[in-house]
Amino acid sequence: MTCIGWAGRNFKPYQVDIPNHFLFNEPHKIKLEKGDKFGFATDTIGAVGHEYDVRLSTILKATQNPKLKGLVEPAGIITVASSHDNRNVLDFNAENHIKRVGGEQTIAEIIYWERPEGGRVFHTGSIATAWAMYYDKHLSALFKNVLHHFKVEQKNEPKS
Repeated sequence: MTCIGWAGRNFKPYQVDIPNHFLFNEPHKIKLEKGDKFGFATDTIGAVGHEYDVRLSTILKATQNPKLKGLVEPAGIITVASSHDNRNVLDFNAENHIKRVGGEQTIAEIIYWERPEGGRVFHTGSIATAWAMYYDKHLSALFKNVLHHFKVEQKNEPKS
């Protein structure tokens, strides 16, 4: 994941890309369909703001002529949700674009990756995601599912 931009206002939500992915279904079924919006910090403010990140393949779509050639994204990364907006972005060369190369409007991606050499990665693509976890039940459930699959157990508080 790499930064494609930042903004101080106009925070956007995520939308579901793969509703049948296990992170949306196990152990908690999250009742969202493809394209449904989630990840709100208020009724109107989304979790994607401040700095937002996308996959290498996505930022390369927004880059007409990358200064570094031959860049290849690791295999197996899955985008389960994303956020879109028609705002200025940086391309891979760190050049600002008002008119996007190829019309790419993705500003953040929620990814899951099982690394071939071991380990798993979950990334929400927005520094402001934690802000929305308290408010948005779907985003909170997604994190509960991730923690479950990463085998993070809830610690019981000691009784006083």
